[in-house]
Amino acid sequence: MELLEKKQIRDQILADQTNSGLTKSEYAEKRLGLNKSWMSHLDTKWDIPGVIGDDTWSRLKKYITGRSAYKCIATRNYIDIVHTCDRALKSKRALSIIGEGGYGKTKSLELHKEKLESEKIKVYYLDAKGITTRKRLVVALLVACGCYKEGIISNQLEILRSFLMGKDALVMIDEASALEGTKVTYLKDILTALRGVCGVVVAGTPYLLKNLERGAAKDRFLYSETRDRFFSLATILHAPEDSEAEAIFRINGIDGKWLKILMGEMRGEHLQQFYWRNKPTFRGIEDAITLVRIAMTKEREISYLMEV
Repeated sequence: MELLEKKQIRDQILADQTNSGLTKSEYAEKRLGLNKSWMSHLDTKWDIPGVIGDDTWSRLKKYITGRSAYKCIATRNYIDIVHTCDRALKSKRALSIIGEGGYGKTKSLELHKEKLESEKIKVYYLDAKGITTRKRLVVALLVACGCYKEGIISNQLEILRSFLMGKDALVMIDEASALEGTKVTYLKDILTALRGVCGVVVAGTPYLLKNLERGAAKDRFLYSETRDRFFSLATILHAPEDSEAEAIFRINGIDGKWLKILMGEMRGEHLQQFYWRNKPTFRGIEDAITLVRIAMTKEREISYLMEV
């Protein structure tokens, strides 16, 4: 990587850190997953050979490119998720967010996390995928909060509670539907420990809610208790609408012929792969944008070759 490109990446990272409202050490840890003291190297020693390795430069480039590659809008689901997070934060209760895969749960949580952190509110995010035991769930949350200590579960929950007590904090537990079957009851002790201490939002697919309701209806062990730890009815997300899809396409620079193709106004067997309704989720919208950008690039290449 040339020195000029490194300087451009460095300037973009520093600008993003300033806009984030986080300190340099917080930004390095929360946004980049690097050591807290690492930002000082980028700030003052970025041009000294060997201080920042090639792998780290590639990581920084991927991060900053990813932030600008796909632009979002405030969809109905995003607004609902923001309101749910804010209610959980103010009431210091646990609330749930339910939506199909690709409805924007994770992206919305990530974006709102950044906003809250810029306002100096502590937000702790946990992805529950791959967690197979109650102990691992508690440990993962302690690690996410930065207060991990060894011990039995009851002591660790008390550590978690004491750490979050008195803080203006929100805990986000994403992909909670990955806690299949009886694993969903692992949430009970965590939600009990954090009740009245901080806000908690638990996000997952409809399976999460169905699993809890089925278990509670059959009076299975801890299902009713786990379900009752949620303060109110779940926030139910919705499939994206045509107006949202069009607004996202436009903000990402797609209009004219390609916008009509994406919206299904220009039909044809060879165009069906671009029609966003063939995969009606926000993930599908993003995939459609990627397909169109590839097609537009090829179109420009063909045009150039014909001119030559």
